[in-house]
Amino acid sequence: MDATHIMTMPYSSDAPSSVGTENVTDFMLAPGETSVYGQQFLVSLVAPYLKGQMMCSSSRFVYKVPNTLLGIIPVGTDENTVPVNSISAVSTSTRFKVGRAILAVIFLIAGLAYIGSSPLGGIILVALGIVFGLTALSSALVVTNHAGGSFGIEVSLIDNAKLNTFKTELQNRVFADREAMRHGEAQDLRMQSLAMQQMQLAQMQQAQFQQGMQQQAMQQPQVQQGQQPAQLQQGQPGYSEQFPQQQAQQMPP
Repeated sequence: MDATHIMTMPYSSDAPSSVGTENVTDFMLAPGETSVYGQQFLVSLVAPYLKGQMMCSSSRFVYKVPNTLLGIIPVGTDENTVPVNSISAVSTSTRFKVGRAILAVIFLIAGLAYIGSSPLGGIILVALGIVFGLTALSSALVVTNHAGGSFGIEVSLIDNAKLNTFKTELQNRVFADREAMRHGEAQDLRMQSLAMQQMQLAQMQQAQFQQGMQQQAMQQPQVQQGQQPAQLQQGQPGYSEQFPQQQAQQMPP
């Protein structure tokens, strides 16, 4: 039967905003990876030899958790890497598995009923009932992406405090990445605005230059038209003849 959420703890504004640095996992770090925080977690109370690992950094969130059968038998490992910039929300929840709780009650009743006639069988049934009862409750880290999809990573309830600390560390890196993205977007907008202003200024200067060239081109024909009458006067017939006669009339006898 599917797990049922009975308590969910979303991001709290009272959580510390500092980013810690600690790593007890065996994940390999990528070049340039900073702000690394990693922890190991118990997967089941009755199987302390099974441990999961989770690590977060400035660029990614990675986890490796063993899958179990009946909470005690390992049947593989679930491992994944998620970019921090694809995470929109992080929370923790306490999960109560109704199916295991029902099996725990059934095995306990059957074991107590058979313990008188078959002590060994009764003890085995009681032990199974205790196992199912202890694994009916678990804590989970719930990660939600920007598309609204989410997945949960279950650990033992005894590591609930460590899980909450890891949730806070991962939240700090997610929100720090958002601040960096917003800062980058603001820088891009400022650069685009500056480029537009420079382009408009260049267009204005070019328009002023073209207007000045047109004014100069209009003034040159006017100057040439003003010089033409004097030249035509000098080139008229009889001009050179009238001028000596005027000089001769003005000379004294």
